[in-house]
Amino acid sequence: MKEKNFKRKFLAATLGALIVVNIMSLCDLSVVKLGNFSANLNSDEITTSVDDVTDETRESLKQDIIYALDNFETRIPLSDYNITTDVFSSIASEVLEQNPQYFYIAINSFTAGYSLNKYNSTGLFVASSATINYPENGDTEAIKNKINFVSETADQIISGIDDSMSDIEKALYVHDYLALNYKYDERIHSSDPNERSQSVFDIYNFFSQGTGVCQAYTTAYKYIMQYKLGIPSKMAISSSMGHAWNIIYVNGNWYHVDVTWDDPTPDMEGTVNHNYFLMSDEAMLANDHHDWRISDDKTYSCSDTSYDSYWWHDVSTEIYRIDGKWYSVDNEGEFAARDVNTGETDTSSAASFSIERDRWYAWNSGTVYWCGNYTVLIKSGTTFFYNTTENVYAINADGSNKRLVANIPKSEHNGYQIFGLGIDENNNLYAILQNNPQDTQDENGNTVTVQKEIYNIANIADIDSIATPVDGDSSDTENIDWNQVNQIISQDSSVEVSLSSENATLPSDVVENAKGKDVNIIVNIDSYQWTVNGLDVSDENVADVNLGVNENKGIVPENITDKYTDGQKTVEVNLDYEGQFGYTANLKIYLGKEYAGKTASILHYDTENARLAYQGVSVVDSDGNAELPLRHASSYMLVIDDKPVGLPGDLNADGNVDLTDYMRFKQYLIGQSSDIKLVNADVDGDNRITIKDAVLVSKQLLN
Repeated sequence: MKEKNFKRKFLAATLGALIVVNIMSLCDLSVVKLGNFSANLNSDEITTSVDDVTDETRESLKQDIIYALDNFETRIPLSDYNITTDVFSSIASEVLEQNPQYFYIAINSFTAGYSLNKYNSTGLFVASSATINYPENGDTEAIKNKINFVSETADQIISGIDDSMSDIEKALYVHDYLALNYKYDERIHSSDPNERSQSVFDIYNFFSQGTGVCQAYTTAYKYIMQYKLGIPSKMAISSSMGHAWNIIYVNGNWYHVDVTWDDPTPDMEGTVNHNYFLMSDEAMLANDHHDWRISDDKTYSCSDTSYDSYWWHDVSTEIYRIDGKWYSVDNEGEFAARDVNTGETDTSSAASFSIERDRWYAWNSGTVYWCGNYTVLIKSGTTFFYNTTENVYAINADGSNKRLVANIPKSEHNGYQIFGLGIDENNNLYAILQNNPQDTQDENGNTVTVQKEIYNIANIADIDSIATPVDGDSSDTENIDWNQVNQIISQDSSVEVSLSSENATLPSDVVENAKGKDVNIIVNIDSYQWTVNGLDVSDENVADVNLGVNENKGIVPENITDKYTDGQKTVEVNLDYEGQFGYTANLKIYLGKEYAGKTASILHYDTENARLAYQGVSVVDSDGNAELPLRHASSYMLVIDDKPVGLPGDLNADGNVDLTDYMRFKQYLIGQSSDIKLVNADVDGDNRITIKDAVLVSKQLLN
């Protein structure tokens, strides 16, 4: 576990000797006596508690401390404030807590003196002055060089942030940058005291060496958030965990952010987790964080749970922002373009698609594989690069021009697979080949350490000259090799292809070739997906079918739709083809995650009788998709509700056809009731409600 052992130091001595009082868990303040005994002040003339300091006094003293630090003054007069050294130390700590630009100063850099000339009857003395002991032996030029280096590095980090980004987007950008470009200092866990003593805790060495422990990550994040971006940030410290992280204030709430624990150890280039970004107190407690306090010893409540289970928890790649969309690859291999405001996947974008799911085999065994997905996503301009175990692909941000950039067979590289991607300072794309993602033990109990190889691919400017277009890409969908597809089906294997909306025809010979076989023909067209299983092909002769899909063309008249709906969400699905398929084709359509678990009633528009006919229901899955099993092309109306809509015979619209509905039929026919769902009562579809409809319901019940 990444940790830093924070210790409180409490030392005390008799009057006249050196006294050390605890200010923060990270450092101490020295206090010395000055002068001789003199006046005995009244107790109320000495402020002994920081809580009793007036706002005017507190602000004045803070400005004195800030002025001294800004001008490298070595002494701060205190006698006029009539405060104790404890009060001074508390206010000095507040200054350092609120101003991370003074990263080079620790609270033990202050030596607060007290005068024996001013005291009260209880033996408390007035602080007379504070001396500041600067690092670098007081060499102000050396200190300024460090200040400038840290400031310039932070400016470089935030250079990718623009004013249009929200505070959450800025916080996410810096979170990802630190985790991706810095690595955890594992020397802290060394058994060698000399090596352990070299561990990096401060922001300067973190930025200069590129490594640090949790305190360094936390200080760097706080410095950038608070000092550079103006986003309030605090340090959370858990002595029992030996760990520190941040809380930040965005969108009117405080949230936890643990960059350290989101940075994999050992470091994996291109990989950053998001398990501890914008978390509530409740979520942190449930995820191994406990017993923390905030560095200014005040209480902050992180009560908002909006992001505790947010989509980015399933993402281990950098999350990129382009033109109001977030781009990422999740742990299931889903490449998604998401709306930055709602987080919803833009299913209309060709940049939202499934990457072929690969297996990263362990120990070069060919049988045992790692459960994780090690696809990395990096970007150059508006071109994304991502990997599978042996291939590196490029794709434009709009989802076009998918191409194979490199094939790196593991058989030619000691069984090493692709676990990372990067672009160096000369703009060269490279892949990181490894035997395993981390040190482990093989099936025989032998320790297997990580071995790496850097594979240089090409300069970014030369990528297109070496890339090969990928079949099924949206920019090259008209060149599908259907003979090759038939060969795959002939081997009793399923196949997946992508077609453009302009050329969305599934050839009849492909379907006939699959007939009687338990194989799937999966056809992706824009954001829609069709699946045809060979066992569902029933007709002797099938035709070429145009699987093009449109939505909400207005073919179904509103007055007919209104009969079946009462404010529910509706989607009109219009198919380009006309007539029977000769097989069942399952159409997957995205309705929205907000409808997960609801029922999508499928109503077919009968143009001859000008009515909607009930076809069945589909339950919206957790990803917001509904599946429509269709056998003929037409226009369909989807009605999303908690229960089925338009079910023939369901007179009380409760989603079931039962005895209650039959009794209501009888009451309606003899004029004793009008409280029925009329469209559901026309069971035979003749636009009349008669005894025949009641008979059909009774037969259905007796079935």
